[in-house]
Amino acid sequence: MFEQYRVICYKNSNHCPEKIFVDIYPAGLSRHENELTHDCLLQMRRIADPGAERVESGIILTDFGNGNIRLKYEPAANYRIRQYQEYIRPKIDPEIIKTFQDMKRRGKNRTLEVSFKDMAVLFDLHASAEDSPVSARQDALIKENTRRKQLAEKKKELARRLARAPYASRPELLLAWKQAKYRGD
Repeated sequence: MFEQYRVICYKNSNHCPEKIFVDIYPAGLSRHENELTHDCLLQMRRIADPGAERVESGIILTDFGNGNIRLKYEPAANYRIRQYQEYIRPKIDPEIIKTFQDMKRRGKNRTLEVSFKDMAVLFDLHASAEDSPVSARQDALIKENTRRKQLAEKKKELARRLARAPYASRPELLLAWKQAKYRGD
């Protein structure tokens, strides 16, 4: 049995221009949250590190167990991109393997925690009832975004109702009334 992971490599020119960072996330089909694209993962990384710039994306890491790891790069149609991949691979392959081994040693299955709430806000998923979602992942994000909007609307309605309450502007009168009621006056 083997496990697959999505890998994104990025750098931050502002802080460490020579260092390449790696994020690894499960790519299995057993759970819908594991079906995120490389672009979604990069966007989530940019929440934590706004200066993150893509070095290479479209990498799938396959772990066959016993330290047997294979990296598969997304095939590029453009000759220049293929040249770049051949140039960058010797630099990022060891970094990917080292990061993966460190992750496994710590007992983790990802280096990046993805929040569905943050994704719904980040991608600002607006869809009408007539639109059909492209994927189960998009459907889950749309539902989460709708739930958050409904919750915000309920909070606003509660604030409006409390503002219209008889003693909203004069809490000391409300306190006096409650004290009189408690004393039996």
